[in-house]
Amino acid sequence: MVHTDPDTNQLKCMTGMRFFSMIAVVVCHSVMVSASGFVSNPQYIEKMTSDPKSMSYINCHPITQTFFVMSGWLLSYHFFLSFEKANFQFTHILYAFIHRYVRLTIPLAVVVAITATWLPHFARGPLWDQVVGREYRSCRKNWWANLLYINNYYEEKNMCLPHSWYLAADIQLFLYSLLLLSIIWKNRRIASKVFAASLIMGVLVPGILAYIHDIHIVLRAYPENLQTRLVNLPEWSYFMVPGHTSIGGYTIGLIGGYLYYKNRNKKLFAKTYQHILWFVVVFSFPLTVILLGLLLHDDNYTPSSLETAVYVGLSRNLYAFGMCLMIFGFTQNIGWLVNDIVMIPDLQFLGKFSYCVYLVHFTIILIRSGHTRSTIYISDPEMIHRAIGDVVISTVFGVVLCLFVEMPTSALEKLIMSKERKSKVG
Repeated sequence: MVHTDPDTNQLKCMTGMRFFSMIAVVVCHSVMVSASGFVSNPQYIEKMTSDPKSMSYINCHPITQTFFVMSGWLLSYHFFLSFEKANFQFTHILYAFIHRYVRLTIPLAVVVAITATWLPHFARGPLWDQVVGREYRSCRKNWWANLLYINNYYEEKNMCLPHSWYLAADIQLFLYSLLLLSIIWKNRRIASKVFAASLIMGVLVPGILAYIHDIHIVLRAYPENLQTRLVNLPEWSYFMVPGHTSIGGYTIGLIGGYLYYKNRNKKLFAKTYQHILWFVVVFSFPLTVILLGLLLHDDNYTPSSLETAVYVGLSRNLYAFGMCLMIFGFTQNIGWLVNDIVMIPDLQFLGKFSYCVYLVHFTIILIRSGHTRSTIYISDPEMIHRAIGDVVISTVFGVVLCLFVEMPTSALEKLIMSKERKSKVG
């Protein structure tokens, strides 16, 4: 379901947002892995949970909701746009899934294969097996779960490429959303009811799971937890990686795409007070979710099960709502300097490599950390230095993967699919 029209140019803001979100993810993982190594001042890590600026990378897991929002938005918009002048057929849904599966899987398979075979031989160091060993052993054992996109449910504590949980959740929510959109297409009058039901489920499911399993209100970024990259925490299995706990964020994206489709030729934010309100909501919601980590990491604060359920149910969804409203504002040409930044041509160009950068970045970070041969003194400048290095190197290898694997595969897939469609028409 690929459709191009002038309105699509307004959605280029997503490429810039994707670039900045990717940088944020790499920085968060860089800090996490750096803090899990042999540090000479572990008290720095202990104090991070009481430092406001540290919340941006300690309590940063809601950032992935930005990707879910954008995926849901684009799926919804292109779904309705594609069937505007064409008859709805199941084969179109099948083609959409095949296109997405092939595009995501081939580069993923290459990274999994390299991790399971060559990774152990890339470098050496006293921490090499501790840092890297678990990674390649998990890939040798559970590589197939990644290719089937069930790795966020099957042995999620021993997941090959732990950051690939997002890809599995994205595919699962993509299929779920295709079902929702198909139902809505058959009966447009129930669109609001279907979206509302899905959104309510997206809030209730993680909240109820948090209440039942009595999980902690946030992922505790303590040294002992960072040593295992958080995967042994119950929050990882019950809240962080399952696809069903991100239904809310994806649904918010679906709603945004549908509303944009319905109002793409209208000017909705014309008054100054609306622009001001947009700024307040867009930045206050995500920042509040992240900075609340200061209170929630306080050892003197013990939330009740109900408080935990409310926060877990609402936090990522409020963050997703802020990101969705940001996109909607950009499509209405508001945002001033922020809009100008995400539309910078160079960032638009780099944003096209985001997927491959995401695939390789965690392995790059592990190699750097595992190769360390002495203790490190952690400080803000040291963290920044390491994060910048990880971002640059990950981008370089991500570009290589994109140019030599993703782009050729995508071009070949489009050629084969176009010939298949033409043969059926003929």
